[in-house]
Amino acid sequence: MLIADKALSGNIFIITVSERLDPVPSNLHMMVHSTFSNVTYDVELPESTSPYPDRYDKYTVAGSAFEPMEPGLYSFTIEADGTPVKSGMLKVIDQATDQAYLIQEVDDTEDDFLIHE
Repeated sequence: MLIADKALSGNIFIITVSERLDPVPSNLHMMVHSTFSNVTYDVELPESTSPYPDRYDKYTVAGSAFEPMEPGLYSFTIEADGTPVKSGMLKVIDQATDQAYLIQEVDDTEDDFLIHE
């Protein structure tokens, strides 16, 4: 599963694509689909910056590419010239707006349970 944070300036994805393609096309696209809203987003992948291209690919995608997406789970398919190459799951988060969980200290004099409203 890949994780994309909308608040980051660059999301790094390490995936294996080039070993399945010869030669590697320059126009790779990640088609991100929401099964909840039935909407598909097209995210263009930049050129791989992997130091070991025979082993894996490394893509840095701007967080703004995921801006129209709501936080949640998506399925993705990486396509080269319209042909599916790799698929998987993508979790989109937005740490800038997500609320942190509140941690409450329990006093020893209180009951041994918490009531959440």
